Amino acid sequence: MTKGRKRALWAGCALLLLLAAAGAALFFTGGWRVLLRQPDENGLYCYHGSWVEAPDPQEEAAMDWFANKLLSLQEEYLTEENRAFWALAPDKSCYAQGSGWPALDLAAMQQGLRQRLQGMEEVDLSPALSLEDYYLTDPHWRQERLEGVVGVLGEHMGFSVDFSQFTAHSSPGFYGFYSLQSGRSLAEEELVYLTSPFTEAARVESYQVPDEPRVYHLEALSTDHPYNVFLSGASPVVAIRETGAGTGRELVIFGDSFASSLAPLLCGAYDAITILDIRYMAPQLIPEFVTFQNQDVLFLYSTSLANRRGILR
Repeated sequence: MTKGRKRALWAGCALLLLLAAAGAALFFTGGWRVLLRQPDENGLYCYHGSWVEAPDPQEEAAMDWFANKLLSLQEEYLTEENRAFWALAPDKSCYAQGSGWPALDLAAMQQGLRQRLQGMEEVDLSPALSLEDYYLTDPHWRQERLEGVVGVLGEHMGFSVDFSQFTAHSSPGFYGFYSLQSGRSLAEEELVYLTSPFTEAARVESYQVPDEPRVYHLEALSTDHPYNVFLSGASPVVAIRETGAGTGRELVIFGDSFASSLAPLLCGAYDAITILDIRYMAPQLIPEFVTFQNQDVLFLYSTSLANRRGILR
């Protein structure tokens, strides 16, 4: 064998060793998941620097179930005096649609629900939102980025909110639910909450945390669930009263945790706001907390919840 062929053979072997080492490094660091667009062992993936939970496969049957649940609530409890609206809060995966990562098709969900919920007015929030409006390590939208969302709701529902009346308060060292879920400090960011004369005046009655009358439960900021600063977190019923808005209007929201950070921003538009979370409450109990008369009623749910059968009771 000539020296030239020997050198070529050694070079080929060295290249193979390098490729094997690179492949091993890719395997052990999880890089193969990125190449194959596969979530990690916690069902998470990172898209444009934001951590996203892979959604359940999108199903027409889930949309049927969700729409029927909303229609049954409307038929059973609402009156002709109520104005009913529905809106979807896009799951973060919606922004990865078409990238190869598991994602929900927001446009398809909206179109399907339009056909099923023709007795309610749709409020399309998607033009007012982008991936940057959500926390990096949490599924929720950032309250301080919701001016556009409030504006779109106001256009449909007939109110306006002056955001110059809000004061921003920042809490550093925020690690969202996905950090807790994965057991890793995925990214540190700030949680910002907005106060106004109306949130300061308001009194809150939470079924889950009855001893907290404030809109913002500040003690939650030092816990593993800092998002609970908004209305003390998940509860079957949260009633916001005495806002001082003086509009003579009331709002009922059927919603999930996305409503917790939105509702405080509406305190200047409504004298009273009631949030009903029927993930935790049988609908038969609703009349014990709300007498439906002429309130605005908003059905506000995340796309991930709308894509899961059986979560709403």
